[in-house]
Amino acid sequence: MVRTPPPNLKPLSEVDAEFRALKSRATGRKKNPPPPDSLPEASPQPAKWKRIMTDVVLYTAILGVLSALYFGNFRSESTAPKNLLGYSVMRVLTESMKSVMPQDTLIITRKAEPGEIQVGDDITFLRRDNSTVTHRVVEIHNNYADTGMPGYKTKGTDNPRPDQEIVAYNNVVGRVVYHNTALGKVIKFIGDMLPFIVISLALIIGIIIAMKVFFNSKPEDDTEESMEKGAQENMKEGDA
Repeated sequence: MVRTPPPNLKPLSEVDAEFRALKSRATGRKKNPPPPDSLPEASPQPAKWKRIMTDVVLYTAILGVLSALYFGNFRSESTAPKNLLGYSVMRVLTESMKSVMPQDTLIITRKAEPGEIQVGDDITFLRRDNSTVTHRVVEIHNNYADTGMPGYKTKGTDNPRPDQEIVAYNNVVGRVVYHNTALGKVIKFIGDMLPFIVISLALIIGIIIAMKVFFNSKPEDDTEESMEKGAQENMKEGDA
């Protein structure tokens, strides 16, 4: 007797083909899973504002340090500008170097050894009247005036002729290592407006303190008044 398969069974080849198709679809879904709709997208705003605030604090701190060094650079008529770790902060007051450092430019100088100053460097030095000048070195005189130290012939880049006096090394404040016109103008504005800024800050602080005291004391007064009213009402109800 020959056994025949039931009529509702599929051939083995069709079952295998369907199994492979299901397997390929499942593998494709695992490789490229759809993004979950329930997860909210990360907002870049907090990170952006954090960077902005960090930059503001950083530049404010730099400006504050430079302003403190500049305004603290007061000197007597017989001494060189003050320096911090060999660095001095000054501001250009004339136009003899305007093509390189315009008037009001902030300059930072560093104390330099004799061999570090070369032709073409900009140096700040003291003249005989103790005024501070920043000019460019155009010539170096070794063993100037038999002192064993060099002397420097200088010239303002926008002056027609070199300076008459040779600058002795001992009168050199330092070599210019940084200059910025915008910073110089900001610091000049702060210096010109310093009294107004101090008075304005004092007024703002006073107003903030007064408002803080007023708003902190007002709830207490209101509470005391409400307690008194409540006590009076209770007394009236008791009398009744």
